[in-house]
Amino acid sequence: MGPGLARRQGAGRRAPAPAGVHAHASHRGDACRREADPRGGADPSVPPPRRGGGGAPPWPRGDGHRDVPRPVDSVEHRLVRQSAQGDRARRRRRADARPVRDPDRHGPRQDAHDLAPHRDHGGHGEPAVRAADALGARARAARPRVQVRARRGCRRRAGRVRRPDITVAPEPLVVVPDDFPSVFEGTPAHERLKKLGETRVYTARGAEDEAELIRRIGGARIIVNIRAHARFTDAVFAACRDIELVSIWGTGTDNVDLDAAGRRGVTVCNTPGVNAFAVAEHTLALMLAAARKIPKTDHEMRGGAWPREMLTQLLGKTLGVFGTGKIGMRVAELGRAIGMEVRTWSARGGTAAAKDAVLRAADVVSLHLRLVPNTRAFLSRREFALMKRTTILVNTGRGALVERDALLDALTHGKLAAAGLDVFHDEPLKPGDPLLALPNVVLSPHNAGQTPEVIRDGLLRAVENVENFLAGRPTDVVVAPVR
Repeated sequence: MGPGLARRQGAGRRAPAPAGVHAHASHRGDACRREADPRGGADPSVPPPRRGGGGAPPWPRGDGHRDVPRPVDSVEHRLVRQSAQGDRARRRRRADARPVRDPDRHGPRQDAHDLAPHRDHGGHGEPAVRAADALGARARAARPRVQVRARRGCRRRAGRVRRPDITVAPEPLVVVPDDFPSVFEGTPAHERLKKLGETRVYTARGAEDEAELIRRIGGARIIVNIRAHARFTDAVFAACRDIELVSIWGTGTDNVDLDAAGRRGVTVCNTPGVNAFAVAEHTLALMLAAARKIPKTDHEMRGGAWPREMLTQLLGKTLGVFGTGKIGMRVAELGRAIGMEVRTWSARGGTAAAKDAVLRAADVVSLHLRLVPNTRAFLSRREFALMKRTTILVNTGRGALVERDALLDALTHGKLAAAGLDVFHDEPLKPGDPLLALPNVVLSPHNAGQTPEVIRDGLLRAVENVENFLAGRPTDVVVAPVR
């Protein structure tokens, strides 16, 4: 973990945030929904509402009629009107209103998301938040922010109220640079995102090229990341200084330089837990297919054979689950449901000795770890030497969790019985890849979470994270900058 970076902590534990990046206190994500394992930004120069002072609704969201502000008398807008001196009723209304700018008018107000570290942004302690809650989050999402100013040099006449000047703040540019193959364009999530500002969706291949990615997201304040082949490096953040938020569809963040994001003032959110059930089911399917040699026997039967070799029964066997997030714990539940003994290991607090003990005991090893520097090559030649020759490996986490050459050696020389793989070092697999020729390997094309339910819920959650960020209440935060 680099300097200036703090990741999401485990339940009941909270590590101190290093300098530069803060694991945001409002990152409830799944912690609010139960426990953590799978919804847009403001001018970064603008300060948070002062405690105890006047606040304002958060950054505007468009409603499809962005060029035409609503009437001044609309009840949805809290405007500061100019009133004739001595008119007590108007002065009371003015006192109750929430000004868009600070009363001293020396500079713009800071947006609600630009807050001090270790503060709970989801509570109701701030007057500005109470006022915003009273309007309703959905109502705010559909209206533009307005600023009201009295014209200079204009003298008011007694008993007459001048209509204020109204200016509509610019909308954020939101870019989806990597919707290939397309799952986002034209969906309810896409329609919802378009209400937040100008939106560009790229459905052609090319985001894996750094120069092309920079071209696509230039000038954008909000990025919705769909595919892991778009890599947000320090060079990308340096070239695209307007970025305030990267909202990721999915749990994995290994395609984002989190330390660079924090140092450069970029918030990163993901959608943890949304795909947990689908990926856990897929893990069980790979486990059973490898244990019962279903792809191999299917292929042989189609060639006219009637294979009779012995298969593996999982009842009573030991399942070693590495990674105890939502996916890992769901896999553990499914393992117990078919009669397996389950042993787990977590990267948060798990020791090397405990890891080795699980590897020695396991008949099936299932990987559900996040890919970070200390989990890369989590299984190498050393670990394969500890495992039984009858062990089955299932990997639905990330390909780089396993050392590629060590895996090929174990599968071809009988050090590992079989493997079920949904993830790979290089995706897609190229023709001639050695894994394609191994009969004891069950393959799937990184599609464990490709179900209509997961796609729908995950995309909506990613857009909801954008909405909440623009409203000053960021959710599912992996990295938040410390101002």
